[in-house]
Amino acid sequence: MAPKTVIKPEPHGDLQFDRGYATSSESTSEFTPTPVYPHLPVSSGETVLEDITMSGVNATDTDYAHGASSGGHVRHAISHTSDSTTTGTLQEPLAADEAMHALSQDSHLLIKKIQKLSTLGIDNTLSSLPKFVVVGDQSAGKSSIIEATCDIKLPRGPGTCTRCPFRITVTSSGSVNDDWTCIVSLQQKYSYVPGSRTSRYDNWSANQDIQLFQFGRIISDKSKLEDVLRRAQLAILNPGIDSQVFASPQFSIKGKESNQVEFSPNFITLEIRGFDLPELSFFDLPGVINVHKDANSQHLVEFVKELTREYLSDEKALILLAVAAEQDINNSTTFSLVMQCNALARCMGVLTKPDLLSNQQFETVREMLACEQFEIGGGWHLTKQLSQKELDSTVVITNKDARHREKSFFSQHPWSTELAKYQSRFGIINLQKTLSKELTEHIRRELPQISRRVQDRLEKVQKKLSEFAEKPQHASYRVMDEISTICQAVTRLIDGEDQSGQFSLEYRGLLKAARANFAAAAPQVVFVTPGYTKPSISIEEDDEDDEPIQTPKSRKGNAGQQMRTPQASIVTPTRPRKVPQSSKSTFKPSQTIFRLNEVNEALDQGSNSMLPGAINPKIRDAFIKKSVQGWNEITCHLMEGIETLMLSMLNSVIEQVLSSYSKTMLFTLMNKHVQKLAETLIADQKEKVAHLVKCEQHRPITYADIGPERELKREELRKKRLFERVNEYCETMEAKGAIKVPKFAERKSKMEEIGARIPPDEYTLALHALEIVPVYYNRAAASLIDTIAKLLEFGLRNALKTTMAETLRQELRVMDEDYCIQLLAEHPEREAERSRLLAEKDKLEIALDELKSLQKS
Repeated sequence: MAPKTVIKPEPHGDLQFDRGYATSSESTSEFTPTPVYPHLPVSSGETVLEDITMSGVNATDTDYAHGASSGGHVRHAISHTSDSTTTGTLQEPLAADEAMHALSQDSHLLIKKIQKLSTLGIDNTLSSLPKFVVVGDQSAGKSSIIEATCDIKLPRGPGTCTRCPFRITVTSSGSVNDDWTCIVSLQQKYSYVPGSRTSRYDNWSANQDIQLFQFGRIISDKSKLEDVLRRAQLAILNPGIDSQVFASPQFSIKGKESNQVEFSPNFITLEIRGFDLPELSFFDLPGVINVHKDANSQHLVEFVKELTREYLSDEKALILLAVAAEQDINNSTTFSLVMQCNALARCMGVLTKPDLLSNQQFETVREMLACEQFEIGGGWHLTKQLSQKELDSTVVITNKDARHREKSFFSQHPWSTELAKYQSRFGIINLQKTLSKELTEHIRRELPQISRRVQDRLEKVQKKLSEFAEKPQHASYRVMDEISTICQAVTRLIDGEDQSGQFSLEYRGLLKAARANFAAAAPQVVFVTPGYTKPSISIEEDDEDDEPIQTPKSRKGNAGQQMRTPQASIVTPTRPRKVPQSSKSTFKPSQTIFRLNEVNEALDQGSNSMLPGAINPKIRDAFIKKSVQGWNEITCHLMEGIETLMLSMLNSVIEQVLSSYSKTMLFTLMNKHVQKLAETLIADQKEKVAHLVKCEQHRPITYADIGPERELKREELRKKRLFERVNEYCETMEAKGAIKVPKFAERKSKMEEIGARIPPDEYTLALHALEIVPVYYNRAAASLIDTIAKLLEFGLRNALKTTMAETLRQELRVMDEDYCIQLLAEHPEREAERSRLLAEKDKLEIALDELKSLQKS
């Protein structure tokens, strides 16, 4: 121990210990003999205070008020007595009943009620509740004190130090026949979020609601508690793993060598109940450390200190400080933290390991007992626990045996001689009595203020709730009615039964436009003789029956190109928000252009016959497949238009039906789910339409009799080619200066006559090969547009009508009245605020009922 040092506690708030025990005559000169703490046991002497038991809520604030007077020093009752005179004696272990049951039944209720209040999650109102917090440096004997006080075994051994707070509640069962039981639970106030800086602990985020759940089964065998606590601490230190994994007997603790975190602000709760137990409730914090063995983990030193500061700074917390008697208290990190947090007046000290004291250290301890050194509000106690050798022994030493040994130790010199006047502060049993009384009195003093805080907050919450509009009645039915109205409106529009009929008109317009696009994309043959250049002679074209021939130069972008490929013509579809009018559409489908020389080359390259004029059927199929390659862009354009039209119609219906709910969640979610359903159905139809197009592009197939159509097309192609050749012949002759050249108007009527004078056409075979292409194209295009219309009618329009109502009922949870109330609320944020206030109101009413039940008891 250090040389004599006097440290006097400054009172912090109105909570502090007021000691009424006697001190030696040498320590009386600087204190005023004012009795302020009548309920603690005292020594005999001239100003001995009577040992008064608890007197209910009346013995509260006035007793403690003296402790804050006269410059703020904790006041003492001074007794002039010899060292050999005392009325406070070391408690006999066999008389433990008096210590264990010193509190009345209502004291038990006080502790249990406070514990229940702490689990309600109303931290904004009751951010601090009366409690005892046990702190100390690592290896100060803190765990031994808790074990002896609660008659339990905590995990011991290398690497098993306390790494999270423990909240321990000890309750007497009142009957010797009752079994000892312990319920272990995990309380999660924080979530582990690496990198988070939202709370006072790095990497931890505070939860909005405290989560409490039982860990494993109820324990009735004391010998199993140590193993369960090891497992519970592993669960706390591994927040990313389901806690029940560690509770399972199949889980091996030995196999768990590392944890996700080394310390945690979440805590383990122990609810211990049994005969011969005191009425206690306290928090046990991890031992404070100054340095970590791992150089990369030094931040954990500050983590534990910050955790300790949080509890020490709680003005409603009484502190039990464990210090090894042989330690220089000037070097106690925890004692330094107690001073930093202005908690000396709320602190009670326990000196451990008194058997290791030297003579000089003994003198320091005597002065601490006499409040001459390291003065704290609750004074100093001493306990003698089992040595490490006794703990490691194979001989089982019960708590009762340990108390006998402790009694024997303090019955010896100098404890029973020089320090006999302090024997009421020696031993675990006396410590239990003091802790129980102090906590109970502390709770009683705080009850009026706690009740006021709860009542005040409840009134504020009720006032805020009164500002909200009344909840809609039968919200579920109202939501179902709106769903029905929307579905009926959509059905009328799809079936064309609405008054305007605009939707049906636009829908049919899209299909007709697609049919027109297929026609516009029909394959075209360039009848001009390859290599022919028209002379620069003006030709009057006034024959209304003439069909203008579109040359490659007359089509923008086609000059000099080979036959169009689908890759070169596909246009990426886009979906405008408004449906474009078909008459104003700028979409132009691509065409396949057949040039006679290219067709001849393809026929020559693909011919596998030795006979002249033979046409390979595969070449004809290739020409047909080439002509339908542009159908992808036509059908994509159609489906994009259908999607835009459908979504626009649905959005319009919702806006009209739910116009009065435009600011509600119902409007937003109704729109969302309807649009999602429509988009899903449309996506399915897009896939099916794309599949149909692929089938057409795979191979031309038809079982229809197209012979007559082929004959007509063959003759049509022959005449167009002949007319072109006649024109070329006449233009050439005219350019050479021939006089009797038929004018353009005469050429058609004399086409056959003039054609007889022209050499045979080298492209006749090409025309024969192409005759089937437009015939098949027209048949397939007409069939495809009809099939698409049928697909959309059944797979989209009918599916939307038949599935929308049930989909909306499920998505909008029409059977959940509370959820429907939120849907109908005008402002979702305010409704969420109302829900939070209602939940808080329920908790506050529970808390108030609990507090009122205490006042009646």
